Amino acid sequence: MALGAVGAAVMAGLTMAGPAQAADRQGAGESIGGVTAEVGGGFVEADWADVGGAVSYLAIDEREHKVLWSGKESQAKVPLRSGDSADLLVAAVGKDSNTSVTRILATNPPAGTRLEPLVSVSTPAGTLVSWQRAEGVRSYQVTGGGLGGQRSLSADSATLSVRSTRVLGQEGRIEVIGQTPEPKSREERQPPGQRYGVELTAPSTKLSQVSAAAKPGDAVPFSPTGITSTVTDYETFIPSRYLDAPESWTDFPCEGELFGPDYWYSGDNRQVGHDTGKFRTRAASYRFWTAPGSDWTSERISPTNRYIRVLPEDGGWAYDSTRTADGDDFDVRNISNDGSYARTVIEHDVGNPYCTSLAGITYANQQDLYQNGGHYIYGSHDKMPDHQFYRTDYYSPEDETPVESLIFHHELEDPNCLVGVVCGSWRYQYVR
Repeated sequence: MALGAVGAAVMAGLTMAGPAQAADRQGAGESIGGVTAEVGGGFVEADWADVGGAVSYLAIDEREHKVLWSGKESQAKVPLRSGDSADLLVAAVGKDSNTSVTRILATNPPAGTRLEPLVSVSTPAGTLVSWQRAEGVRSYQVTGGGLGGQRSLSADSATLSVRSTRVLGQEGRIEVIGQTPEPKSREERQPPGQRYGVELTAPSTKLSQVSAAAKPGDAVPFSPTGITSTVTDYETFIPSRYLDAPESWTDFPCEGELFGPDYWYSGDNRQVGHDTGKFRTRAASYRFWTAPGSDWTSERISPTNRYIRVLPEDGGWAYDSTRTADGDDFDVRNISNDGSYARTVIEHDVGNPYCTSLAGITYANQQDLYQNGGHYIYGSHDKMPDHQFYRTDYYSPEDETPVESLIFHHELEDPNCLVGVVCGSWRYQYVR
């Protein structure tokens, strides 16, 4: 499928520098532990119950380790530009000690991506994850820690939410999947499905050492992660060993006549897993936090073998030929790296070398990575084939074991669907 059909809107929203303010779109207004938070008008707004003994409050950027807001009132408003995310720790400052009030993760995706703001509020009473209903989504399936099993939500209201028993400081993952109904005809376009993910971690701010006189812009003490470099790799793969090629009267969308040879293509014969060496395509970005000038990227495309289906007594498949798709529309770009924050963008439109461009693997992906282990990753892709994304963090000293994290794995919708406009697409965002 051509990039213009699935990825153009997302790529238009990928914010290379100085993103514009988003349209006024509200997040959730439901409260947990006396705290509410929402995204709208280019801001994150939070309200919380007064804390006894507090003389003031702080909103601290957990990624950049600095104060963003301070005041005596129990509400804060922090700028959040279109295409960005926020990781805020709200603290109550007392005469003798400081107290954590809430940890807020919030996203503000550009309007062109057709994603909605995602807000996670963690308190000592639990965690509330909320989002706005996306166009065309009829229901949501929610999985993750502290939910008491899989949750099913009907998209009857404009804002939806789930509660988790994971409290402020506990780790956990919650994923939301919004399915859209299949079109009634091939002429009808299916709205994109939605996949959202939130990963909870413990705060790194040393709250007991934060000064009562701290003001916006001041740095705060924190526990460093020790991460010296980060590698991300995005692979597409076909789980089966072989994939039946579509034949038609007109050699469209792939080579092969209806009553000619029964062609099959090679798959990757694997399941989800890191660094297996088996893939259709692989996009990787290497980020060196201590030496940003050493960053680099790579793009790899595996060859496609074509086989002819024969009788089992003849071996089942007879090798026919091999071709490799070109990578003219496959680009991984490292946009920036200041030692604590880096941005990478991938544009991917790689076809099957035996088919027209309509039968390509199309996706767009943006990665905002933070040296402290946080990130905001969003984009879109066709529902064919499997898509997986890993983040690997390397530590100092160098002999410490790297930490591999599977950020997402989206299974293919239909193994015989090579044309994205028929399969539909996913729009996704993951925040940590």
